[in-house]
Amino acid sequence: MQTLSPSLIDRIDAHARAAVPGVPAAPGIRRPAPAGPSPAMPAETATATRDAAPPEQALAWPEIKEISLCVVGFNKSERKLLDDLILVSLRRGPRLKLVPATSAHVADVVMIDATHAPSVAWSRSQSWLSRRAVVWVNGEARQPWHAQLRKPVQWPVLPVVLARAMQRMPRAGQEVSARPQQPDAPMIMVLGEDSETRHRVRRQLETSGFRVTCISRAREGLAALHAASYACVVQAGALPDATPLDTCKRLRDMEDRVGRLPFVMLDDAPDAWARWRARWVGCDVVAPEPQGRRAWRALLQPLLDARSAVPVAAAASA
Repeated sequence: MQTLSPSLIDRIDAHARAAVPGVPAAPGIRRPAPAGPSPAMPAETATATRDAAPPEQALAWPEIKEISLCVVGFNKSERKLLDDLILVSLRRGPRLKLVPATSAHVADVVMIDATHAPSVAWSRSQSWLSRRAVVWVNGEARQPWHAQLRKPVQWPVLPVVLARAMQRMPRAGQEVSARPQQPDAPMIMVLGEDSETRHRVRRQLETSGFRVTCISRAREGLAALHAASYACVVQAGALPDATPLDTCKRLRDMEDRVGRLPFVMLDDAPDAWARWRARWVGCDVVAPEPQGRRAWRALLQPLLDARSAVPVAAAASA
């Protein structure tokens, strides 16, 4: 079986970079100059060539420190090469981090083997893939920003392909998720269309010790509840496809499948009528956005403790 030894990586890396337009050669490796004297180039041709040259940022390796990747499909030998590449990425960067398929929605990029029938069937059942960075291997891209690769995969240049896939994704979907920092901490889903609000709430929650996933569409958020174990849902502003009350109603309709998740609605100035309507549809708390770690803990911890005290079977059948 082929393995990616350090020397082989260096040779393949230099060859792959030279073969891919817009990717420079590895540091310390010079590309061979053409034999013989170079013919004189007319001034107008030189100007056109200089104007047609790609911008400098297109030639550089992506300045991304870490990419979380979910890989679906592929055979044992391909997985072995991927594992070797991940080890190499620890010293060369960007660092690649594998995410299991059960948590695929929190990965930066999802790479799917389109020759593997179960993987294709899985992708068809994941509606949120239409708004994520996806690399299809031997398959047709389903969205304009999705990337395509052919087998055999050129593993040494995979980090560049993944970074480009992330950059091509629409801005509205680039901050759908945040990588968890504490594996055992409760995971909170933050729903909201405004990116600044999502980022602010995410930072506060992560500082408070929670794992966070930010989603900008109600439909995507509710679908993601089936893919991971969430402890609470926080509505941090309006959504384009549902009102906060509608989102809460749909969440309560899913209790037989995901259990009864606490639902928190952030409202800067909730009045008695707004509180009553929210509680009537099943919202647990309506409150202004907490400020600081202690305030967030004081708001969420009682809800999480009450949920953990209820047996899973009872919570699902409640």
